[in-house]
Amino acid sequence: IRQPTREVRESVIAAVKRWSSFAEIYVVGGAGDRLDLRDPTSGEALPADKLEFDGHTLLTGLMRDVESREYLHYKLFGQQLTTPIAMMTSS
Repeated sequence: IRQPTREVRESVIAAVKRWSSFAEIYVVGGAGDRLDLRDPTSGEALPADKLEFDGHTLLTGLMRDVESREYLHYKLFGQQLTTPIAMMTSS
């Protein structure tokens, strides 16, 4: 993939065409206690998906990635996708 050859480009396009048959599974549960994520006011443990990257939570980033892939597929092929997503969480 690092070398932009015709074969690489054709393989990438073929994969993007098949996105309509993809689903995603996110493991977003857990208290995040190993990361010592705590609410600054109450000190209560926060779930791991509250960890922020570039000002957004992990879950927000995952959803933005899906939205971006769906939009790319739409722009390339004119077909709107709805990606099924399963989320594994804990109480």
